[in-house]
Amino acid sequence: MTQLYEPVHNRLTDITGKSKRALTNGISAGTIPGVKVAGTWLVSTSYVDELIDRATSGRQA
Repeated sequence: MTQLYEPVHNRLTDITGKSKRALTNGISAGTIPGVKVAGTWLVSTSYVDELIDRATSGRQA
């Protein structure tokens, strides 16, 4: 299965409540699934989807 990534952007900071720096530090430390390619930080799309699912289910409960 191919792993998809998306750039660290403002929507991610809204979803996670973390700053871009906190997200990139997490990727660098290995606590957030992602990579750095050609100077751009990318986070795993499946991780983002998981965060959205958690936030959505939390609001509905």
